[in-house]
Amino acid sequence: MSCSLSEEKLAIDSGYVLLMRYNQETNIINLDSKEPNFEKYDEFLMNEVRYRSL
Repeated sequence: MSCSLSEEKLAIDSGYVLLMRYNQETNIINLDSKEPNFEKYDEFLMNEVRYRSL
């Protein structure tokens, strides 16, 4: 839990999670994520206990 923000950022940077926001006035969903860096994907997965134990 002490590094949850950095883990969240790594999840977004690696493409595991998309960063979106919804505008209620226009009913539009904006995608705020940048192009995923798939080289960081394995790094993200190895930080997750549920995947590391497999």
